[in-house]
Amino acid sequence: MELINLVNSKHLEGVDKVNIGDANGILFKLDGVSYLALEDEINGYRSCMKELQEVNFYPNNSFEPVPIFCNHKTKGEYNGKANILEIYNKSGGIILRIGTDNIDNYYPCYLENYYPENISTKE
Repeated sequence: MELINLVNSKHLEGVDKVNIGDANGILFKLDGVSYLALEDEINGYRSCMKELQEVNFYPNNSFEPVPIFCNHKTKGEYNGKANILEIYNKSGGIILRIGTDNIDNYYPCYLENYYPENISTKE
């Protein structure tokens, strides 16, 4: 599953930060489907996101569907190559950012930024 495939999602229904083994990750539910993103640590300084997985379990932190829009970024913070999905509320507030920044750099960076304060059920 590729992050870009989630760009047309309409509703966010749950988010949990998780740890599986030694990997940090985030479990989230979009349009009734749960996805798991895990960090693939290369070494103590470098990390990236493993392949996004569709899973058959749901976040414990579930809520009424929140209207969202998504953006897929391919250019990172320092103009390097990136693969980042950003999920926004309808007012433009960022809720979730996941993926890898600086893919083509010696120090890629796994991202899993969650801003629950921006969750809004308003259309």
